[in-house]
Amino acid sequence: MYSIIDLGGHQYKVAAGSKISVDTVNAKPDEVVTFDRVLLCDDNGVVSVGRPLVPGAAVKARVLSHGRHDKITVFKKHRRKDYRKKVGHRQPYTQILITEIVLGDKKEVYEAKPRKVPTEKPAEKAPVAAMEAKTEKKAVKKEKKG
Repeated sequence: MYSIIDLGGHQYKVAAGSKISVDTVNAKPDEVVTFDRVLLCDDNGVVSVGRPLVPGAAVKARVLSHGRHDKITVFKKHRRKDYRKKVGHRQPYTQILITEIVLGDKKEVYEAKPRKVPTEKPAEKAPVAAMEAKTEKKAVKKEKKG
């Protein structure tokens, strides 16, 4: 199931579990926000197109973080007029994780998979023995010289 939502004058194609960067959303990290401006919803081939919005459809998302994109440089110049202007700009954004898509009585929920916890491997004795052998050889060489 996927949806196309209208957010801040832009349209985004979203599915449960997708991470997207959008224009700044007025919410704190780990806060859940709901977007009800759904333009289209596809439920395994059954497409619902809104006129202009799909009734009863909503998308819930969790705010992951806020940030700013890479800097772009704007340089303006008028030749022979002694006019130069250099300005940098960084566009703010909010990264969100789509957690749920609701279409009337149907709903698709994203469940995060638990992370694999690395298990400690038993210490290998072969490298330690090799290191000890190297140090013994160095000690033997020093004794011969002296």
